[in-house]
Amino acid sequence: MFAHSLSLRKWAFYLLVFSFLSEIAFSYFRVGVMPVRVYFLVIFLFFSVVTLLYSYGKIVVPLPAKIWQVMALIVIMIQLKDLNNGEFWYFFFRGPVASLLIFYLTYYALDKSQYNIDKFSSIMVIIVTFSAFVAFMQAAGVDLFWKIRQIFPAPESAVSLSILNMDRPVGVSFNSTELGYQISTIFPFAWYLSKRTIFKNKRIYFNIAMLILFVGAISSETRSSVLGIIISVLVIRYSLDERLNMLGKWLPVILMFLFTAVMVFGFGLSGRLFMLDSSSQGKIFLAWSGVMYMFHNPFGSGLLMTDFFQFKSSILGNFDQFGDQIVAQVKEYTPHNQFINTGVMYGWLGLFVLIYFYKKLWSMLSTIRMYGSVDSNLSIALQASIAGYIVNSMFHNGGPFVLDPFSWYLIGIISAFISSATVCNEKKMC
Repeated sequence: MFAHSLSLRKWAFYLLVFSFLSEIAFSYFRVGVMPVRVYFLVIFLFFSVVTLLYSYGKIVVPLPAKIWQVMALIVIMIQLKDLNNGEFWYFFFRGPVASLLIFYLTYYALDKSQYNIDKFSSIMVIIVTFSAFVAFMQAAGVDLFWKIRQIFPAPESAVSLSILNMDRPVGVSFNSTELGYQISTIFPFAWYLSKRTIFKNKRIYFNIAMLILFVGAISSETRSSVLGIIISVLVIRYSLDERLNMLGKWLPVILMFLFTAVMVFGFGLSGRLFMLDSSSQGKIFLAWSGVMYMFHNPFGSGLLMTDFFQFKSSILGNFDQFGDQIVAQVKEYTPHNQFINTGVMYGWLGLFVLIYFYKKLWSMLSTIRMYGSVDSNLSIALQASIAGYIVNSMFHNGGPFVLDPFSWYLIGIISAFISSATVCNEKKMC
């Protein structure tokens, strides 16, 4: 039975790698009616059922899955009237259900194995670094690298048109925003692996990977991803060596800012990273409309956000003084902020649960870093990754509970790492 379990875990690891690859490079590519990544999750679901029937073991429910259950219950209670609505179930399976499957696939494949965590971290860094390199070459105007992305056109016309017109570099990701999320989330893993390896050549490779990832974030012209990386570097610097003075902690950030300026003006990018354009200004008003709704309806609007959009149509006049572009953005988009989005969908209760969720993950990693017997650098990297992801999602529609399954790869790694730490049992944290 033990050998059988190992075999299933090995296959789960392979499924995880292909699932992550499809998430990065083929999230827009469909086989039949479903994206290719869905098939890997369905296969894992089948394996999970077989494993459960075979082992008759106790089902482990880590903290993130428990929080997921709470949020799923909240949204179902909010949308009781929509339970016969096929659109609701489409979004429910596309977001929460897909997220839970990604989480358990990652957790099961990496659980209690530092070696598998390191191996998968290396694979993630390689995949996302390649995408970042492609983005840089796209920014440099090399047609070949645009053609790589144009092989599988996106089903959404706006995205397809943007790629065909070569508007903003996307690497091999769905769009530049998703590329920014991926880079800012994965960047700390490259740092961790550079510290983890004892081989000088590998250390050089991972240092180069960090440089390419940062260049890719700049090339995507996604301000929040560059800011996310900078914040993650600060987390690392403040966590790694408390003996550094203030200049020592901030010096890498100063150098990164100067490097960004050289990249933008030296390669003739649009300068969007340093501009307060209508897009960045609009996000202020999008957030404002979300906060107004949260006070109007403290119990939330649900995944479909139907009530929220009806509410927005009644308050559009409040934004007339700011111009037609701002009004159009408020009318069309949801709040580009993870916490406000969560509050709009799940109400104040959901927002408090999200804050508790992040606080709990952060405190677990801090405890492991201080008292655990595992590599503290990985704990630091995971905290830096959370910080980078949160900062990025403050300006976009990301977040673990607002239809962004990508974040659950990170959450799965964190849970697998926590379960592998001896402090997890000693402190009764899991």
